[in-house]
Amino acid sequence: MVWWEELPIGVQIIVTLPLAVGLFWALHRYGFNLPTGRSFTYAGFWGLVATFVIVGSTRAERAKRRHFATKDATGADRRDGDSG
Repeated sequence: MVWWEELPIGVQIIVTLPLAVGLFWALHRYGFNLPTGRSFTYAGFWGLVATFVIVGSTRAERAKRRHFATKDATGADRRDGDSG
């Protein structure tokens, strides 16, 4: 999924948000049998939360991968100085 990590944050949000809202709407509408309006409200809320979590964790994973790639390139130990 390195290709996903390399996408700009705006593109990740544009892709993730509608998918998350759509999935959460279907879950609330058909899974929980809520009215359509309430399903959209919950889907909007949880879609935003899910987008924040997905994009945030992608950024963190990308930073971690780059950190270790930099250490590997300089010949440093990947254990962050752990001697044992």
